[in-house]
Amino acid sequence: WSHRVGVGGALGGVHWGIHTYNEHYVTTGGRRSDVEITGALFLLAWGAVVLGRQLLAPSAEAVLAHDKRAPVVYLRPFEEDTRRIDALPVGRRIGGRAVLQSSRPASPERRIADALKRLGPFVAVGAPGDAFAPLGAARLYLADDEWQRKVEDLVRSAAAIVLLPETSEGTRWEVTKVARLVDPRRVLILVPNPALRPLGYARIQARSAATLPVPLPLDCAKADAVMFDAAAQPRPIVFGRRVAAALRPFVEQVQALAPAAVVRA
Repeated sequence: WSHRVGVGGALGGVHWGIHTYNEHYVTTGGRRSDVEITGALFLLAWGAVVLGRQLLAPSAEAVLAHDKRAPVVYLRPFEEDTRRIDALPVGRRIGGRAVLQSSRPASPERRIADALKRLGPFVAVGAPGDAFAPLGAARLYLADDEWQRKVEDLVRSAAAIVLLPETSEGTRWEVTKVARLVDPRRVLILVPNPALRPLGYARIQARSAATLPVPLPLDCAKADAVMFDAAAQPRPIVFGRRVAAALRPFVEQVQALAPAAVVRA
């Protein structure tokens, strides 16, 4: 309900802004700027909606206290939270016509959170220094001397693990723990799509070969994630426009397993 109100208010603000602009600042010959003004106002309004949702987002502690199911644990390098995809080329423009520059988060975290909510509360360790928690997983903020113990407790009791393996020291430790403690059928590994980022996929594949019992496929034409089937064999998953539909085989596989034992520190 609050989300619908926020969106409605944002759209109302855009409408009011355009009306005011046309009434007071635009001459008859200047209305060709409406598209640009509309886009700018919409981006500002939508940014306010997102900020409001971040301020209202519950902490992982609150979510886990309310939802007694085993959690879905999202493990990733903190840099993933701020990685973005630009809608247009970046850099200095030479010639042509200026247009609005926009970007969006590169991480599929929010879409994955919606797709996996049937399995359990979606939680992650928050990046130190976060001004606002990103939308998606509920964040758990930990001190340097406790994060490994808490993450290991979460991994041991997880209904499922969503893992983005990378080469940072913390991520390597997490991958090693997941490989040792978790049934592969509960693990979803996010990968750079080899059709778009072949070098990124090759890096992750090499890392998996060194740490996972079953490495990711060496020859993979297209994938956004990889799950492991009942025979512990990797199965590529392409998200497309319907992430929930793409992840349905993984969700159903996890639901068919015996419930994970919940550990609450």
